[in-house]
Amino acid sequence: MEHLRMSSNFWIGLRRNPGGPWQWENGTFYTVTMSDDNENRNCAYFHGEISALDCSTPRVFICVKN
Repeated sequence: MEHLRMSSNFWIGLRRNPGGPWQWENGTFYTVTMSDDNENRNCAYFHGEISALDCSTPRVFICVKN
């Protein structure tokens, strides 16, 4: 994953409904708190660490988009 650290920001298949818990595409819950987590940021991306962002922000997918 080190080569990804220097690349683009990637959507990683982790999201939530507003106010709900973070979940991976397979339904597994993600319970680690993100420093930039707020109610308007409901999708997660990777750029050296997992961070939250508005889902409409353009990013490359590192997983399959449903």
